[in-house]
Amino acid sequence: MLKFFIMSKNILYLCRYFRKIIDILTRRRTARGLGPKTGRTLLLMLAVLTNAITVSSLVPPARAAGVDAQKLYKKHCRICHGNEGAGDGKLLQKYAVTAPDWSDAETTENVSGDFMIDIISLGGKKLGKSKKMPAFAKKLSNEEMLALVEFIRGLGS
Repeated sequence: MLKFFIMSKNILYLCRYFRKIIDILTRRRTARGLGPKTGRTLLLMLAVLTNAITVSSLVPPARAAGVDAQKLYKKHCRICHGNEGAGDGKLLQKYAVTAPDWSDAETTENVSGDFMIDIISLGGKKLGKSKKMPAFAKKLSNEEMLALVEFIRGLGS
């Protein structure tokens, strides 16, 4: 989760610079007498920042080295989410609640990795979802949570 926070913080800084560049290009260009070379440089910086923001939101998290995600899934998730991630686990049937069908590719594509990390670490109650989804922040490391997200995404492919 810390990695996602750092990445989000970096994107926030990039957005601030993005706004500054737009401000310079629109309002201050004539006031400061910026020449065409400076304007081109600022436009290039704007393009690079835009590309960085786009790429950082599309790149999946790096593989967690040495973590057996399948074993973690079986230990912590299978009882509710089922063997194949279809949301048909024994415990969910007992509670009469539903869970996302992670075996469906469309479901895994429509849920962001950030949200998955948040719900694994914070639990459902903190995010306005099922109170039955426990928080795993004290049980799993960041690398283990990343590995679980990758594993869960793989169930839908």
